[in-house]
Amino acid sequence: MIEPANPGERFAVHVATSAIVQPSEPPPTTLHRLARLALRSVNARSASFWFDETVTSRRQLTISNDPSLTDIDVDTLRQAVTGAIASGLPCTYIHRRLPHDRATGDLHSLAVPLRCYGLFSAALVVTDTAPRQWQPDEVACLSDIASLAESMLAATPIVELDHSEQLARLESSERRFRKVFAEAAIGVITTALDGRFLQVNRAFCQITGYSERDLRGTNILEITHSEDVEKSADRYRQLIEDMIPYFHMETRYVRFDGRIVPAELSSSLACDDDGRPLYVIGLVQDLSERKVAEARLRENEQRYRSLFYHNPDAVFSLDPRGTCLSANPACEEITGYRVDEIVRTPLSALVVREDLPSTLRHIVRTARGEAQSFEIGIVRKSGDRVRLRVTSLPIVIDGEIVGIYGIAKDETERRNLEEQLAHQAFHDALTRLPNRNLFLDRLHHALARAGRNQTMLAVLFLDLDNFKVINDSLGHEVGDELLMGVAARLTAAMRGDDIAARLGGDEFILLLEGISNVSEAEGVAQRIHDILKAPFTVGRREVFVTSSIGIAIGTSPSDRPDELLRNADVAMYGAKRNGRACFEVFNPEMHTSAVQRLEIEQDLRQAIEHHDFRVHYQPKLDIATGEIVEMEALVRWQHPARGIMLPGEFIPLAEETGLIVPIGQWVLREACHQLRRWQIDYPEWAPHMVSVNLSTVQLRLPTLIDDVAAVLHETGLDPSCLYLEITESAVMDNPELAMGTLSALKTLGVRLAIDDFGTGYSSLSYLKRFPVDLLKIDQTFIEELAGGEENSVIVGVTIRLAHALGMRVVAEGVEAPEQLNRLRELHCDLAQGYHISHPLPAAAIERLIATRRA
Repeated sequence: MIEPANPGERFAVHVATSAIVQPSEPPPTTLHRLARLALRSVNARSASFWFDETVTSRRQLTISNDPSLTDIDVDTLRQAVTGAIASGLPCTYIHRRLPHDRATGDLHSLAVPLRCYGLFSAALVVTDTAPRQWQPDEVACLSDIASLAESMLAATPIVELDHSEQLARLESSERRFRKVFAEAAIGVITTALDGRFLQVNRAFCQITGYSERDLRGTNILEITHSEDVEKSADRYRQLIEDMIPYFHMETRYVRFDGRIVPAELSSSLACDDDGRPLYVIGLVQDLSERKVAEARLRENEQRYRSLFYHNPDAVFSLDPRGTCLSANPACEEITGYRVDEIVRTPLSALVVREDLPSTLRHIVRTARGEAQSFEIGIVRKSGDRVRLRVTSLPIVIDGEIVGIYGIAKDETERRNLEEQLAHQAFHDALTRLPNRNLFLDRLHHALARAGRNQTMLAVLFLDLDNFKVINDSLGHEVGDELLMGVAARLTAAMRGDDIAARLGGDEFILLLEGISNVSEAEGVAQRIHDILKAPFTVGRREVFVTSSIGIAIGTSPSDRPDELLRNADVAMYGAKRNGRACFEVFNPEMHTSAVQRLEIEQDLRQAIEHHDFRVHYQPKLDIATGEIVEMEALVRWQHPARGIMLPGEFIPLAEETGLIVPIGQWVLREACHQLRRWQIDYPEWAPHMVSVNLSTVQLRLPTLIDDVAAVLHETGLDPSCLYLEITESAVMDNPELAMGTLSALKTLGVRLAIDDFGTGYSSLSYLKRFPVDLLKIDQTFIEELAGGEENSVIVGVTIRLAHALGMRVVAEGVEAPEQLNRLRELHCDLAQGYHISHPLPAAAIERLIATRRA
């Protein structure tokens, strides 16, 4: 009879026996050795001997490789032990760890029964934590060890029990057996030799879904899955014919509801005293949960394999020393080596030399249990280098680190992109030269070196002269090609440690280290002028370019890089003002002048908002009649602190800053309004014409034509009464653009004049292409008019050729009567200058004309 132990007891299984004996304590040393032998034979985690208390006072002896398994919950293990002792067959069981150990997973136990004094009253139990199938050779080995234990127990003296105690124990065993049979957690059945059910317990009914009444008299093969019937019948035949002592098999039963239940069946034959078979005892364990777990395990294995083999990133495993154990196909793509060439190869064999120390440190840390993320370079089989971002994770099994998983992503393209972006962040995209940020960084370090070495350095700020003209006339593609050519020449002119950079547009900066005096920097500036003199071949044409260069000297780290750059910029503008195509060295007075220019610029912006400008008018005299017939409008700035400022003091700055546009529009509107008022108020003596100057900036405005037309419409002035004066240099900077603009202005009906003729590089033969009505001879020719026949000849020829081309001529800067008389002799049309009148406000002009007419 078999009965579960009292739940409060420490040990789980008690076996009652009909033998009226009481054995003495078995030798513990021998049992220990046998348990250890069992442990090593099947490579399990623990091995135990279990005894019935009615046979021996020793109840459990456990040998374990895993300390956590020496405290197995007996109540969860008793089913396998009970089934083994009751059936006399090896029995397996899956059960949970103790509640505090459940995170470690299921336990898998195998119980092998053994006879103690002729009865199955003990069991050898081995337990493992990993999912496993107990192999036939393992069961056979444990059975042999159990036989050795039987032999040892047989030699133990037997102590007789009295008859009354024997009867009590028999009755107790009978009750326990019935209770165990009915309440066992695994299915317990007995069948006749032909397979008909004799007895079934509650657990088997729950497994199959049938009641005990449904199953009584039914053949076990009737509820067996059709595909398993033949195999099951063959095993039963072998058992009955004594071909095998017992059998274990997996089979499937068809439940009452039609669902298929996987199960494990362990069967043995019950015989009478003469050895004749009586019936078959079977133990049935529901494998549904195990099969689900196995299916999940297979699914997880497939998921892992899919993740491993189809991962686009390289996935590999290493032993704790860094030798490769496995690698997926992506490793082949990244390294160029086959998987079989990678396996058993140390990771260090692929790593570039400079990354090897850090790689080994990360491998050691991972082997200690610390996940790592690091970047390494490896050498492909082709010899190329690639950069990898590696994540390494420890492989932990049963709390022990047995290896390293690695995931590597090819970062070569990203690193190249980052380097490209970093290069773009610090280099000019067009010329590939360093940009402002990189130049200032290099300058900062150069100043520190200059301080340590007691040397000097120079910053050269270079701006191309008239680059905008080239860009506008020949196109931006030609302009870009020219800039690349300039960058190439500058780079070629630099010494080994010098740096050339591009700020933007047509501005370049150069850093010269280790110079001993300013003359060396001036020599480099002159060399740059010389190398830029040669024509550039761009856009299938030759282009000439000059540059203005500013030089600033630095000597110590106290010199701020941005200040040196600013000083060189200020000096460069000084070179521009000195006629261009030259260089200037910065001095503190330049900075003062620059600050003043900045103050004037700020005041100029406020003056536009506050309408602080005034228009004065300078009369033009008809030399033949002596009458004032025209006026030139000249702007004046009524500065709140400086008083009246003449155009020469602020117009160049206004042109540089673009403020000349709103100023010029205001002057044009004011002059047209004034002439129209004179025409209305004084029709008998009002001037016929008014002249307004157009700057180079205004001439390039795409809205110029519309702006002039709007002013004429607003003021009501006849377009033929308006002269627009353009300087000779403005026209010749971009003749094609000027031709289109001047022609469009002529369509409005206005008249055009060339101002300051003789100071540029045009000729009358060239100017005849332009629709010009008036030519103004520069005052430099008029000043020397009385100085000799040569100057008179030049002015006379100019007047005659202008008349021949249909142009009228105005002489500027007439300040003496002799000049006026000579102009009359040369048949000049008009004259203006201080000899006739200074520029005056409108009211003063009215008084002047009234006085002359009186």
